[in-house]
Amino acid sequence: MEIVEFSPVILNLRTNKIEDSKGFLVKPIRSSKLDKNFKDKTGIQQQDVDKADSWAENYDKLNKWLTEKLGKNSWIFVTDASIDFKVIFPEQMNISGRDLEIHDYYKHYVNIQDIFIKDQYFRKTDELKKLNINEMAIYLNNQNKLNI
Repeated sequence: MEIVEFSPVILNLRTNKIEDSKGFLVKPIRSSKLDKNFKDKTGIQQQDVDKADSWAENYDKLNKWLTEKLGKNSWIFVTDASIDFKVIFPEQMNISGRDLEIHDYYKHYVNIQDIFIKDQYFRKTDELKKLNINEMAIYLNNQNKLNI
């Protein structure tokens, strides 16, 4: 599995406002041709990834963006699947073709689904199941359950 697209969002939990977001397309290494199911599901087209930067180039851009936007502020990655940082991210670093340093801030993250599933309100309210990751973070922050 390779990362073809990722879109980090900077969410200020004090204000519950999205402060910035950025989209990155990654040119695949192992599977350079996208299959029809992937294109239909994501809307990402072959010509888009053919023109995309490599993982290494995007990784450098991401780190620069994070440093410029967040600096020394307190922050952490929030994901909706542990596999992102436990499996997919390290694998992508390994196949990148470049000796990339994995910064410490990539080693710590919050899996928001784990928190949400443990929250009793989630089980009782069908509407909460429809929230995206940003809305989950805002909801949990307002419930004082996201202590980051």
